[in-house]
Amino acid sequence: MKVSERISKALSYILHPVFIPCYLVIALKVWAPLPVFYLFMGDRLFLALFLLIFTYTVIIPLLFVFLQYKLKFISDYTLNNRRERPRVYLFTSGFYFATAYFLNEKGSVFMPTAVLFTAMGVNILGLFLFNFFDKISAHTSGLGGIVGIFFGIYYRYGDPNLIPVILSALILVGVLGSARLYLGAHNRRQIFLGAIWGFVTGFIGSYYFMKL
Repeated sequence: MKVSERISKALSYILHPVFIPCYLVIALKVWAPLPVFYLFMGDRLFLALFLLIFTYTVIIPLLFVFLQYKLKFISDYTLNNRRERPRVYLFTSGFYFATAYFLNEKGSVFMPTAVLFTAMGVNILGLFLFNFFDKISAHTSGLGGIVGIFFGIYYRYGDPNLIPVILSALILVGVLGSARLYLGAHNRRQIFLGAIWGFVTGFIGSYYFMKL
């Protein structure tokens, strides 16, 4: 295996869509301006929130994919076959909506996170619908969502500290898109549409929250 192929595969695993919610809450904890997200939270409360999100958006979806593989509903864990994706998309979006509902019920402290998880659920539901026509990149859609969320927060607060975060995320979208192209997982159109769809849902989600 070539070094470039190893790097592309490593990037695809590290920046897999299943990890995006966890990366997002950590990024919001570190860089989001007061008093929007988690800077007011103590470490123990934030850890509890993070573990909840990790369980609902990483562990359970991965277990579902594993079960689908064992039952021979999918041929491999990467879901390269477009026809094998719809069931996984529906199941995963359902858990995003469930997470959003649970957080919203816990009070206004978690409402911003609930809104963003609703937006990410809509993102995945959109991928489910698009999948009937084309294999849109879920990888670039996930990272594009992070760009959209931080751009929406920047649009509202104008915090210059968010500019490096947005630019870094944009670079990662480009690098990840190139890796997916190199691996032959998608074509340019699929990668571009994924990034645009992710950005739109992320921006609308964060902008909607700012209007509340």
